[in-house]
Amino acid sequence: MSISSSHPETTKPPSASLDTSDPADRERPLDILADRARRLLTIQWADGHQSAYDFELLRWKCPCAECAGEMGMPGKIASTQSLTDDQIELAQVEAVGLFGIRPYWKDGHNTGIYGLSFLRAICPCEDCAAA
Repeated sequence: MSISSSHPETTKPPSASLDTSDPADRERPLDILADRARRLLTIQWADGHQSAYDFELLRWKCPCAECAGEMGMPGKIASTQSLTDDQIELAQVEAVGLFGIRPYWKDGHNTGIYGLSFLRAICPCEDCAAA
C-alpha cells in the first residue's frame, strides 16, 4: 500500500473469522492505518484493542538483523543515539501475507518485517505496558 501525506490509507488484512472468542484475535488486525502526516501507525485488533505506534518507535524496534543484530552481535540501532527524519519517515508499507507488515522508510531501509505478534507485544498503550 502506498502512503499519502495528505490522505492516510487503510488496509483491511484478510481475516478468516470475526469470532472474538478466538484467542488468536489478539494478533488478528481488522484495520491498519498509516498516517504519514501524524507519523502514526494504528492497528485495530479483532479482540477490540487498538494500538497506536509512532513511526520513530517502529524504527527503533526494527526487527531486521541489520538493526536488531543477530547471533549475539548488536545491530546498528544499539550504537545509534538518534534517528534522522528520513529514518522515521514512512514512504510505503505493505502486508506480508497474514504474518505482518513491511515498512519502507524514506532512507531506503526496508528489510524489517514486523510480525503481528511482535507488533502486539510492543503495543505502547498503558494497558499493555502494565501487563
